[in-house]
Amino acid sequence: MKNLVIIGNSRSGKTTLANMVAKKYKFNIVSMDAMVYAFDQNLPQLGIRHLRELRSPNCYELLVPFVASYANWLLEYSLADTNIIVEGSWAKPRHASEIFSKEKFKIVALGYPDISPEQMFNEIRKKDKPNSWTKTLTDDKLLVRCKESIEKSKVLKKDCEDLGIEFINTSFDRTEKLNKFLDSLPTFLA
Repeated sequence: MKNLVIIGNSRSGKTTLANMVAKKYKFNIVSMDAMVYAFDQNLPQLGIRHLRELRSPNCYELLVPFVASYANWLLEYSLADTNIIVEGSWAKPRHASEIFSKEKFKIVALGYPDISPEQMFNEIRKKDKPNSWTKTLTDDKLLVRCKESIEKSKVLKKDCEDLGIEFINTSFDRTEKLNKFLDSLPTFLA
């Protein structure tokens, strides 16, 4: 069975799906967000930062190859007898397909191109936790981010279609769609 890379828009269900796969199939998770946090805290001069305003222009080009190298090392030396999931919103479809070995990894992307900004806003506010990054945004700023994210989701979906990458539309019925993908995972990763 191959390993899994889960990419996509923020709040699309990437971490939820990674946790579901890890639990059901005993995969280990490599979180790009955790790596960004470590870089942000320890090497801020690299510009690999959570806040958009503080990121360097080449943030993604630095992070994604680093994560892929780390994942390959895990598979080679540390976790040779198990599988891993790399998850995060930091890799674009083309970049992920170029960086992650097709022999070792399959890629799936999650996005929400069909939801309205208002529906997305309401879903986020309903599920906000005290440490959610969205909790710090005013309602007006969050609504703007929702609009931007939906537009990015439309581009993501098109890019996935062009590259032959599996795309899960989590605009509606997210749990049902993630469970369906989870059930099909052994075939998907064969």
